[in-house]
Amino acid sequence: MLPTLGMVRARHRFMGTFGRAADGATWVGAGGWALVLATAMLSNSDGNPRMFAVGEFGIRQVLEG
Repeated sequence: MLPTLGMVRARHRFMGTFGRAADGATWVGAGGWALVLATAMLSNSDGNPRMFAVGEFGIRQVLEG
C-alpha cells in the first residue's frame, strides 16, 4: 500500500505541530516503537490478513520516513 497524498500531508502536519516540542531523538525513538509494533503485527498475523496489512503498512511508513 502506497501512502496517499492525504496521509503524507497528515504526517507532515502532525510532525509540524509537535515537531517543535520534540527533538530529533524523540522522532527516531517514535520510529523505533513503530517498527517494533509493526514487526510484532507481521510476526503474529497468521490467519489474520487485517493484522498483516496493518503491520505491512507500518513497516512501509517507517522505511519511507
